[in-house]
Amino acid sequence: MTTTSKPTTTKPTTSKTAAFLARAIDFSGKRQSEIAREIGFPKPNVLSMMRRGQMKIPIDRIPALASATHVDSAYFLRLAMEEYHPAAYAVIVETIGEPLTENERDVLICYRLIAPNNELQMTPMVTTAVLDTLLAFRDQEEGGP
Repeated sequence: MTTTSKPTTTKPTTSKTAAFLARAIDFSGKRQSEIAREIGFPKPNVLSMMRRGQMKIPIDRIPALASATHVDSAYFLRLAMEEYHPAAYAVIVETIGEPLTENERDVLICYRLIAPNNELQMTPMVTTAVLDTLLAFRDQEEGGP
């Protein structure tokens, strides 16, 4: 009597944080075992469970994971906090504001350089000029006009 086994299929995760980690690992140029070793996990199967959404990513490991996979730690942390601890994240945002990515911090530094002693009023004209400038640089990087 022969038995046939069903092929095993892995359902895609519904976790945005897990999906982000999976993409970060895939695009890092590193093997999963390298990343696991780099961040202090003895076995890479822990990363496999995280990337499939079978295990939550420990919040305290996000900075190391972000560094190992070359992604922005603030964005990664924001995803995890919104998903795993939405009430705590809402209090943090309400109290101290939204965490900024590295690029967002750089834009803020530029703003502070031009307005060190007083606020630059973000009138519709200033907002339009800033957006037009940023769009021009984005288009240039993307090979646009």
